[in-house]
Amino acid sequence: MKLVNRYDTKLRIADALEFIMQAKPLSKICVSDIMEKSGLSRQTFYRHFFDIQDLVNWLHTERNQLSIAIFEENEDVLESFNISLKSMLRYKNFYKHIVTLDGPNSFSAFFNNQIVNACKAHIGKDRLNEEILFSIKLYSIGATNLIIEWIQKQMDMSPRELAEYLSRSMPKNLVKFYE
Repeated sequence: MKLVNRYDTKLRIADALEFIMQAKPLSKICVSDIMEKSGLSRQTFYRHFFDIQDLVNWLHTERNQLSIAIFEENEDVLESFNISLKSMLRYKNFYKHIVTLDGPNSFSAFFNNQIVNACKAHIGKDRLNEEILFSIKLYSIGATNLIIEWIQKQMDMSPRELAEYLSRSMPKNLVKFYE
């Protein structure tokens, strides 16, 4: 008997979620729907995820590993956003569903925190101060909201164009860390 690894199980669950999202809004999907479609037990879901939002966040992060790495490690903010936005465009149906949920565990809160954490990781603890942290938060909230608006408005500009706007709008006191 062949054992399925943890990653493959997560992908199977994620695939089931995406299949169901073609016919149902995310707010109407429950764990039992996902697990019935995946052919796995409800217990398996909870061994891998806390809830559906955790699954959504995992799938987003999985699809954006390269973008996150570029933002944290390199100086190319433009390319990081471009790669992430291309992924969002490619998986348009998924993103149109996940941006509809609000609250502290929403995708927008998660994405905002990803940007904040990536900036902090890139800049480094020793160079962070109150003003830099303020600028990071301001920038991440603005970028997150504009990306969500872009998704909701049928992605009416190219990923590259939006990435250029986001890159050029970075506060001046942050730009120096990405030159």
